[in-house]
Amino acid sequence: MLSWWESTVTPHVSTSGKFLNLTFVSIATFDQLRPVYVEYFGAHFFVNKISNWIAGRPCKVELVKI
Repeated sequence: MLSWWESTVTPHVSTSGKFLNLTFVSIATFDQLRPVYVEYFGAHFFVNKISNWIAGRPCKVELVKI
């Protein structure tokens, strides 16, 4: 059985996994509590997860649309 929180919030969350080329500076100064604006989508997102970051190569970033 779903809790009130899960039944209220979960259906409205939109997540997306995208491959982005992140720089060393963007990783070093990353603040998980600050939303980011992705111009391509024209929307703000919270970054939920950054997977397998290697300098100069795209890595998978899980975004949660606000």
